[in-house]
Amino acid sequence: MTPQIVVVVLGGILILAGLLGGGFELKELKMPRVGGVARVLSLVAGIVLLGLGLKMTPQNTSDATPPHTEAPPPHKDVTPARRRDAAARQAANGRIGIPSQSPR
Repeated sequence: MTPQIVVVVLGGILILAGLLGGGFELKELKMPRVGGVARVLSLVAGIVLLGLGLKMTPQNTSDATPPHTEAPPPHKDVTPARRRDAAARQAANGRIGIPSQSPR
């Protein structure tokens, strides 16, 4: 059970004690009857704990995905200048240009 859940549940129990004045049971937890000042303090403490519990960030769990730390794969630099240089090399080697004519 995370601390966030514990704080929210405890805040809820204190709010119930403040609103109902005690005298109730939740499973193994028995809340005795409380007086007026104790009810007000219980209600205020419950609201504070509930607010804190809702504002808390959840703890890291084992099913959370780890941050991506792997470097991206290198990419080919295909800038226009590189394409132009590659085309010039191919033209110099005779690979592009006029298509070869087959004898008739």
